[in-house]
Amino acid sequence: MKPLVTRVLATAAMLAAAGTALAADNASSPSYQQLQHNYSTLQKQMMQMQKQMAAMQKQVASQQKEIAASKSSKESVDEKATEQSIEDLYNQINKQSQKISQMEPGSTNFLIVGDANVTFTNQRGTPSQFSADVSPIIDWQLDKRLLLIAGFDFFTQGNSGDFSSGAGDVSIIDLSYILNDYMTVGGGMFPSPFAAYNNYFGPPWIEPMVDAPEVYSYLTPSNEVGGYISGAVPVGPTHFNYNFYASNGPDIISSDQNPNGPGSAPGALNFGDTNNYNNGKAIGGRLGFVPIPSLEVGYSFEYSEPVTQPSTAIATPFHVNAFLQAVDFNYGKVVKALDGLVRARGAWIFSSTDGAVYPGTVGPDPFNGHSNGGFVELYYQPTLIDVPYLKNLGYAFRYDRVDIPGNNPGALHEQRYSFGLNYWLYSDAVIKGEYEFDNVENTGGNNAFFLQFAVGI
Repeated sequence: MKPLVTRVLATAAMLAAAGTALAADNASSPSYQQLQHNYSTLQKQMMQMQKQMAAMQKQVASQQKEIAASKSSKESVDEKATEQSIEDLYNQINKQSQKISQMEPGSTNFLIVGDANVTFTNQRGTPSQFSADVSPIIDWQLDKRLLLIAGFDFFTQGNSGDFSSGAGDVSIIDLSYILNDYMTVGGGMFPSPFAAYNNYFGPPWIEPMVDAPEVYSYLTPSNEVGGYISGAVPVGPTHFNYNFYASNGPDIISSDQNPNGPGSAPGALNFGDTNNYNNGKAIGGRLGFVPIPSLEVGYSFEYSEPVTQPSTAIATPFHVNAFLQAVDFNYGKVVKALDGLVRARGAWIFSSTDGAVYPGTVGPDPFNGHSNGGFVELYYQPTLIDVPYLKNLGYAFRYDRVDIPGNNPGALHEQRYSFGLNYWLYSDAVIKGEYEFDNVENTGGNNAFFLQFAVGI
């Protein structure tokens, strides 16, 4: 009988220890309060059972004395009945233990974030239209160091929301592991850290303008497919952050399908192709420096060796060296003298590709590409004033420019002046209006008006 009593006491002790560990590990869980209530109820039941068990132990001890004195067969029967009662109590405690185990949360964390928007666009020279887009991102923390991120982008095409006809794609597949406080390694398909914008400011509820700076459509990658190391290192009151990667890199357009289209003519880099046509990979990264908490400056680079594809005009591919560089800055601070939030950010990108021969409209043409472009963006919101509606208004201005030299196929000299007005419903929900003055050399440009409702998920 003593081993049975010992088992009951041990089980009760384990339940108490499990409750303490559960509270310590999950105090920050959203369901912790309900879990605590359920556990307290079970704990009270267990304490009552322990009291019953203690009473039974006293009864057993008394009966043992009587058995030793009288050796009565009736008392032996009573002892067996008491042992059966303790066995029943032990089984009840085991059932309570199983209930507590079933209420314990899983060992992984799962979170869905992202953004969504509805946009109206009215640009000179093209029909006005509405569009919608939702971009969910799944964050799955497999343990304290291992994280999987999967992002998707679903958008309408014209009047159709049929995502099966090419209106949806995978935007992120990122598996990373935290080595220590200063370094994370990962790989997959991830936003390019080059020139900061796509990695930091792309979501519509973060960017105060409706459209992105033009230079990111022509001269920079939006995503990389490869591996990376990233992290940050404190240096006194400042710190450096870094993100270096090796990826498949860009392809180079060598066909003559659109000889005058900026960013799509022969000799232009094609960042949208995730396949790699040679063994040479792109090597790149960004190094950021934060001298004060409100300011970050960065330098980016990417070197690759894209290969022209054979065609009817050119049977032998050319190996081309491509080198991209960029400088960027981002400033944001609540300035009491101005009663609100002030933000300023910008970047300038330089793209250089070696000379090669591409099929032209008449015959093969030599091409050497040295292009550049960038933007500067300002934003102000009077968050400190006491007028409820005016404090929710934000005012934005952006100047951006792209220069693809005239001796290059698809030459482009374009500059835009954009004015934006934001109204914030919540910290992650905004209504945005923008008017854009567009100036393209020799064509005059196409001014545009945008209206957008955007939310962060």
